[in-house]
Amino acid sequence: HLSELFSHSDLLQTLYKREAFLRTDGEDLRKQFLAHIESLELLDYKCFSNSYPDIDIIYHVIIVPTRARATGISSITTANP
Repeated sequence: HLSELFSHSDLLQTLYKREAFLRTDGEDLRKQFLAHIESLELLDYKCFSNSYPDIDIIYHVIIVPTRARATGISSITTANP
């Protein structure tokens, strides 16, 4: 479906914001963008699409601390209660 979408620049201009990578002239950039998007589990459609103006996506963020530093001081931090 995406290959078909890429072949119609008029649709890309209608459906996607000007700053979206899908509207770039370089096909390599579009392929790179799609590879990145496919690697994500959850997308923020507001950032690149005009097709979903009222969508709300809830993010859950977990910050995992690295190993204790040489000083022996470490802390545990999370964005979720």
